[in-house]
Amino acid sequence: MPGGHSADRAGYTAAPVDSPYAVTGRRFAAGDGGGAALILGAEGVSPTGRTANGSDRAVTVRYRACAAV
Repeated sequence: MPGGHSADRAGYTAAPVDSPYAVTGRRFAAGDGGGAALILGAEGVSPTGRTANGSDRAVTVRYRACAAV
């Protein structure tokens, strides 16, 4: 959504911006060698990478939490 707009009125909620875990599944590494990856699992999807301070970060969306896929 463009900045300042929301889809709440239509019944949608924002995707998470941070997660305490990543799903288990097949890992696809980014081609730039920076350590980012996309993990596709039976339960959901997790883009992963490192923050500016070097800590690991995952943003997980579980399929069962989606209204439409």
